[in-house]
Amino acid sequence: MKRILLTTIIIAIISGVFAQKKEELVQRITQLESSAISLQKEIKDLQDENTQIQSTIDNLKASIKVVTDANELLENRIKFQEDLNKSQAETIGQMQKELTELKQLKAAADPNALITDPKTEEDSIISVVQQFYGAKKWEDLLPIVYNPNKVEPLMRKKYANGYNRRVIDKNTIAIPGSNYKPGDKFIVNVRNDRGSALPQLYMRKTMDGFKVDWEASAQYNAEELNSYTARHGIEKILIRVSFDRQDNAYYDNYGLGDNYYFLYFSGESYLYYLKNSPIGQRITELLKGSDKVNLIIEVQGKMKTNNYGENKYFAFVTRIVQEDWFSK
Repeated sequence: MKRILLTTIIIAIISGVFAQKKEELVQRITQLESSAISLQKEIKDLQDENTQIQSTIDNLKASIKVVTDANELLENRIKFQEDLNKSQAETIGQMQKELTELKQLKAAADPNALITDPKTEEDSIISVVQQFYGAKKWEDLLPIVYNPNKVEPLMRKKYANGYNRRVIDKNTIAIPGSNYKPGDKFIVNVRNDRGSALPQLYMRKTMDGFKVDWEASAQYNAEELNSYTARHGIEKILIRVSFDRQDNAYYDNYGLGDNYYFLYFSGESYLYYLKNSPIGQRITELLKGSDKVNLIIEVQGKMKTNNYGENKYFAFVTRIVQEDWFSK
């Protein structure tokens, strides 16, 4: 009986142990099944991601092919353009050569044509004259004027409101001589297309070719006589003036005496000098051979009592500095 009871107890214990193990086994199997499902999902996600990566790689390969094809096309177009540019350059060169030949033929046939490629001394002078009058702006004059560093600020002030250009035919240019050497100075007379005289051009031969003496040609004065006398200036100044015999004939001497002072009239200003002084004698001598003489003179203003007892302002010629208008 005891043996049967003991056996029953043992069987019961063993059954309980097996039941517990079975439950643990079921739980473990359930966990494994869940892990398997998760793993399958991860595998599926990796497969989808791999598919996307492969698609991206395929797209990149397609893009690289497009870029490669585009580069090849661009290289071909560049080569084509280079060949076209070379061909156009050759054509332009040929056209320029033909244009130069046509200009030369036109210059040979047309005596009034502009000289752009001077071959002789006369052509060189005419070319400078045509450039001087035909410049589109005053800055274009600097390469053909004498002493450009000095006159550039003077020109800038004079031409502040612009430069009036003219086309000058070579038939209207009168050159006084030839075979000029560096240092030689001369005056060129020019007429417009209507035959009217233009301001004379004072020119000189330099080591760099023919140049226009701008100060002389523009009759430049640091201060004009009219402004000097208007302010009753008393310091000595140098000015360019043109004495004309007719200027001396018609104006009152303001009480200085006809035999003592002679006068020059310019605008509203008068210049006086002793008629029998070396200055007066030299001006009289110069005017014997010409109706007009251009001089650079020294002028000084003074207050002087005239023959009527009036204290008046007069501008006197104190020295003849130069018997032409050329700059130093």
